[in-house]
Formats: sequence, C-alpha cells, structure tokens
Amino acid sequence: MDIQQTLTAYLNRIDKTAPASLLKTGQIVDAKVVDAQKNQNDTLIKVQLNDRILSLITEKPVHIDKGQTLRLQVIAQQPVLTFKQIPPVHDNPESRRPVPTPNNASTATVEFKQVLSEKSIPTLIQALNAEKTPQRASPIPLRLQINQVSTKTITGKLLPMQAKATEIPKNNATVTLEFDQIEGLKKQAVKSGQQLLLAFDPKKTKPLQYLETPKPTIQTDTQRIQHSIREYLPRQQSAPILLQELSHQIKHIEQQKSVPVQLKQIARQILLLLPKPEQLSNPTILKQQLHDSGIFLESKVFSAFASTQPAIDNDFKLKLLQLAEHITRHLDVNKPQPLSEQNRELFQQLQQKSSQVLARIVIDQINSLPKDEGNKQVWLLELPFLNQGKPDKVRLEIEQQAEQGKTSEDMQKWAVNITVTPPGLGTVYCRLNCVGEHVNTRFWSDRPATADKINRFLDILKKQLNAKGVTTGIMTVQAGKPDHVDPGHQSHQLINEKA
Repeated sequence: MDIQQTLTAYLNRIDKTAPASLLKTGQIVDAKVVDAQKNQNDTLIKVQLNDRILSLITEKPVHIDKGQTLRLQVIAQQPVLTFKQIPPVHDNPESRRPVPTPNNASTATVEFKQVLSEKSIPTLIQALNAEKTPQRASPIPLRLQINQVSTKTITGKLLPMQAKATEIPKNNATVTLEFDQIEGLKKQAVKSGQQLLLAFDPKKTKPLQYLETPKPTIQTDTQRIQHSIREYLPRQQSAPILLQELSHQIKHIEQQKSVPVQLKQIARQILLLLPKPEQLSNPTILKQQLHDSGIFLESKVFSAFASTQPAIDNDFKLKLLQLAEHITRHLDVNKPQPLSEQNRELFQQLQQKSSQVLARIVIDQINSLPKDEGNKQVWLLELPFLNQGKPDKVRLEIEQQAEQGKTSEDMQKWAVNITVTPPGLGTVYCRLNCVGEHVNTRFWSDRPATADKINRFLDILKKQLNAKGVTTGIMTVQAGKPDHVDPGHQSHQLINEKA
C-alpha cells in the first residue's frame, strides 16, 4: 500500500468527520462538479458534497463538464473512498448528463476514487488543501514507529494515538517519509526502534512537523486508576439528572427536522429501556438490568471466552456513548444549517449531563474492581427506573464472599446494600445478608416517621419473602444511617473524608 492510501485510511480512522467516515457503502449521493481536468490517461475532478470539496480521479479519460451534477454510489470506503456513477433519476442533459467513456459506451461503469494516482505526500497535501475542510483547521497528531533510517528517508509504521507507547499493532502498512518533508527533525536524532510524534498540517509548506520523541512509559494499574479518578470523580452525577431532562425535551427533539434520525432514536431508546418498579421485582428482568447497567460493558465486549457476539445493544453505558457521539456531531459549528441558539444550548446541556452520568459509571467500574481482600468481591452500580412515570434510581452495593475453603454456592455469603429515595419519605437504606436462602434484613431511614412506617409493614414483607421460598431471619428498622454509607467505613471507597 502506498503512502497516500495509508495516510488517507489513517486519517479516516482518527477523524470521524472525514468523508469515508460520514458515508456508507451503497449510499447514493449527488455531487456537483466544481472543476474538471481531462488528461491523457485519467480525469481529475473536484466535486461538492454538501459542505465538502472532494478530489476524485478516474482510471481512464472521460468527458465531464464543470457545473454538471453526477449521481454517485459509494462502493468502497477503505483504503480509499471509491464511487461509481449511476444514471440520474431525472434526465437533465445540462446538469446530469451521463459520463461517456472514450469509446462512447455510456453503459460502461465509471469509477471515481479519492485522489490516489500520485504516490507522494505533496499530492495528498494538495488534495487536502483543495478540500478546505473546516474540521482540519488544526494540525492532526500522528505517531510513527521507525523501522529503518537512511541518509534521506525514514521508514516506519503509523500507529493510533490511543495505543500504548510500548504497543505496536500488527498489519500496519509501512510508509516512507523524506527528512525534507518533516520540519524540525534532525537526522542524527533519529534511530531505528524509536517512535516520533508528528503533526500533520496541510496549511504549511512542510506539512509534517516534528513534535517530540516520546519516552516509553509503563503505567501501573494503580496509576491508571488514579488518573481516571482525578478525571471522572469531580464531574460525576447520577443518571436521573440526564434522564429527567431527556424525558422533558424528547417531544421537542423529535419534532425538530434538523435533528438527525439516529439521535432521535437513541434518545427515545434510552427512555424506553427504563424499567418500572414492578419489573424490578421480577428476578429475570432484574438480573438483565444489572447486566446492562453499564459497569460490565467492557468485560462483555472484550471477554476472551466469548464465542459469539455479546448482547450489548441495550447496555446503558453504550447508549450514553452513542448519545454523546451523535450530540457532538449535531453541535458541529460548521454545518450548512447552524443550530438556533435555543437548540444549541439544549444539546450542550444534554452533552454535559451525559458526560457526567458516564463519569459516574466509570467511577462505579473502578469501585467494582477486585480488591486485595481475599475472596471478597464488591460491585457498585446504579439502576435507573421509572417511579410514577418519572426517572429515578436505586443505588446497589453487592458483596460476595465465599467461606474459606468452600466453593459450594450454598456456602457463599451475599450482602446487598440498597439505597432509595421514595417521594416524601426521605432516604431509605436496606441491607440484606444472605447465606443460601436464609436472609437477614435491616432498614434505616434518616426520618423517624419513615422508620416507623417501615416497621409497621415488616410482617407483610416477611410473608412475601417466605412466599418466594426465602427463609427470613432477623428483620429490624431504626432511624439514622447505617455504617456502610460512611465513606471511611468500607475499604473499597475512593475517598476517606475523615482522613
């Protein structure tokens, strides 16, 4: 693969606004020809797709007029964006004249590829300059793993910026760059095996600028966790802050013609996936809600033992990531039809709140990591649900601890801490201690009146648990807060406020 194809494919991967990232295979588009140059062996044209100018080339000379409209179908996205011409819906000889081949065989297929006939960086730079893409106003970072150094060139592999400095992905295409093409890079400072950080800026005479040679750093798990805590802890918020706003604005969003269909669908799906209280009392539904709470997303996707594609479509974290991505695209300031100030403010709020809820899930995932506490495992998570038609949440802390030297499920000890805030009752805490089918239950409330009310219904709860085959043990209620909500009580908590 030549350098042009490699860089084009790489930019399409890291730049979600690149043409190949926005178009789908099989999609049909109308492109207006803004410039055309017929050569002896090919034809180079520039076409306008919405707010973009693309440079396309044919493998044979064809007659195309400036100003005419071509109807094109995407037949490939990688490594180079490729179209084929199809007959127009309406035969307009002035604007949609079919492109004849040199022998006038109008039925022959004509393919257009995003500029790739030249095999040097300057040609790619020229094409990118011609596109005048607003999203590429700032330099694009690149990382190059050097394999070979000569007197005039360096050869290596382009690596994703997200990859670890010590990782080299397999099957990456090799590219060769001339020293003269890279500003600020000294030959004597380059050695085989190094990695270079470069900036790709099509606006400059020398489009590649040398930034630095990163030192390989190996982060420990503890360092990565600490970094995530510093990033996500300050901005985390509970799910209802987003869900209440989304529920309030969903009709307005669905009525806006300028809002993409995908964004409307994801926003509606998030609300439709919220269970009702009676559904959470169903063990099967509750288990599925726990599974789709978001804290297990990565383990489901990257499980090395999964023989089939994991069921992640309804995962809450995945839906939030999709919502945030589509909102970011919708807020693009360079869109042909900019948003009104009111709609822009609405989607900025939704974007901020979705990032805050995602931060809460990440913190819960960190809290749920295995600890150095022998055979004890704790999961912390939040389940959003509909309470009297309004978004609400229940906070869960699930502990599992097996008896020493025993693996039977009957010998495993389970404890579940539940925190809810029913309307008008304040915050209610519940702790269930389970060994096999034997359950001890304790309730706390920060309101004495609520504690008294719970106490009056304990007999009913006991009968309901017995009807489900559960052997009830101690059942108590008291005013105040339990010890397990004290940030300094549990070792898995991130911050000790008493320190």
